[in-house]
Amino acid sequence: MKVFLVNQYAVAPDMPGGTRHFDLSRLSKTYGVEMEIIASDLNLASRTYLRRKVKAKKPVVEVIEGVKFHWLYAECYKTNNWRRMFSMWSFSQEVAKYLDTLEKPDLVIGSSPHLLQAQAACKWAKGKRIPFFLELRDLWPETMIDMTGKEGLGAKYLRCIAKDLYRKSDKIIILARGTEKKLVEYGVSPGKNIYIPNGVAPDAFGILSKGEKKSIRRSMHLPEDAFIAVYAGAHGRANGLHVVLETARMCRDEKRILFLLIGDGPEKRDLVETAQNQGLTNVVFWDPIKKGEIYKVLAAADVGLLTLIDAEVFRYAISPNKLFDYWGAGLPVLASVPGEIGDIIREAQGGFVVNPEDAQGIAEHLKNALNNIEQWRALGNNGNKYVMEKFNRMKLAKTLADEIKKTVGNKK
Repeated sequence: MKVFLVNQYAVAPDMPGGTRHFDLSRLSKTYGVEMEIIASDLNLASRTYLRRKVKAKKPVVEVIEGVKFHWLYAECYKTNNWRRMFSMWSFSQEVAKYLDTLEKPDLVIGSSPHLLQAQAACKWAKGKRIPFFLELRDLWPETMIDMTGKEGLGAKYLRCIAKDLYRKSDKIIILARGTEKKLVEYGVSPGKNIYIPNGVAPDAFGILSKGEKKSIRRSMHLPEDAFIAVYAGAHGRANGLHVVLETARMCRDEKRILFLLIGDGPEKRDLVETAQNQGLTNVVFWDPIKKGEIYKVLAAADVGLLTLIDAEVFRYAISPNKLFDYWGAGLPVLASVPGEIGDIIREAQGGFVVNPEDAQGIAEHLKNALNNIEQWRALGNNGNKYVMEKFNRMKLAKTLADEIKKTVGNKK
């Protein structure tokens, strides 16, 4: 059974970013579902083309660990301005044309890091009378409204697209339980939803011994005796990394604590300048790291940081990759994210949760950790056990494969 999965920002394991779709595609083959990924090689983290020369627009096809990627062209951009919207639009146009060149699949999945690609995938699938699943990774326009504090014309336009997609989709893949309540407001029956959160591929992780941690730190020129608080992910406005810098300012008299920020994004330049201007020598910025290599870096740290700005949508409609990656690497998590994610951390006994944008609360926990290292390691072990049981991508892949086969079977 063949499925096309459309997501502009899907990545291979040799690229920075979350490998949700690669993992689900790789693992779904065990259950008789062959998923091919339609993506762009214009990487979200690095803003560079990773499979083509800049001006080459011809699709690039490759197979990685049995998963076929179709890399389509998307217009380049550097910051979150109109050029990023143009990049999204250009990719959606490429999707519609490219799908016509391929052998018809049994089902199409369109993901919603942005709605234009999902709209293009849905329109094509319905035109071919093929079942369509919508995956809600980001909830639009709610994210835009909560981030800006207003509902402008752009938000109203996205709401129209979203409502149309909710109506036309055969199934809706949700990553957070709280999303279901919002969909009910749009008239979506709960029976239409499939809960497939982010998680970990069990074969991608391993908890390191103290000796292995020290070895990795030496190889990466990190201090062996530091207590390293790592953040790995996007450096955008939504991520609230100004709070991490404020925490670092509060902790700079505690020489053992080091903040390691890995990734890129539109806010990174300002963050680096702020750290330099404030003399925050306890903050280190690294460029994005390939997904296949980031796990060792995480496992060599002591705690994973999860921060977001105080926006209502983040209380019920997110499933952050970094939470599960931290736990997969055996790290305790220190989060300033309430709501559903906070509840998961408490249930797992895998870390601590403070109020949104509470730098003082984060700083106090980090200083406390210095005198309770073994307790924090136990929290990391709790998180690891929890994520392998509750958010194991092998199990999640089976859930998705079962729903695909059932839907396709009912349509025949």
